[in-house]
Amino acid sequence: MSNRDNSVIAYLTDSEYKQLKEWSDETGKSMSHLLREAVLEYTDNDRTRRIEEKVDQLLETVGGSESDLHTHTNTGRKSVPEKTRAIADHLYQHHDTPVKETDIELAIENIADVGDDRSVKKYKRQLKKRDLLFEHPLQPVWTDDKEQWVRWVEGATVESDVADVTDGYRMGTEEYIEISEEVTQ
Repeated sequence: MSNRDNSVIAYLTDSEYKQLKEWSDETGKSMSHLLREAVLEYTDNDRTRRIEEKVDQLLETVGGSESDLHTHTNTGRKSVPEKTRAIADHLYQHHDTPVKETDIELAIENIADVGDDRSVKKYKRQLKKRDLLFEHPLQPVWTDDKEQWVRWVEGATVESDVADVTDGYRMGTEEYIEISEEVTQ
């Protein structure tokens, strides 16, 4: 079994917490989901912005322009993580949760350009592994809200160990238990 003890604790000021709580109430998304989105936005976009700034500074230093540079660019195929992120983004933008499994499979087929069952299953595992979507334990629907997913699991008639429930997800057992205690109060 792989190590899934990757919970992250964020310390916020009272005003930051209040703002996050208001944002959560406005969007209907959990605070943990919004924090995850913020971190991904920072790592995806801010890193790019910083690199672009450094390239601009370099161009100013050498007195050239972007068109003067000859670089090797990868315009070919996207990696599995990039395709998985694109699938999740498409589902977030075009579907309300819970998302039907057939919609997820169609998005996978269209965005990842695959159609065989094995590849579709691979991308479903990737969505789970990256905590981008969570699968209902009994019904063919998924959600992007951890709290909703924990409520589904807690409401299911299937008895299982927490480690079995979180298997395949990045979420560790401690995080699951913490969310479970929050949603069952």
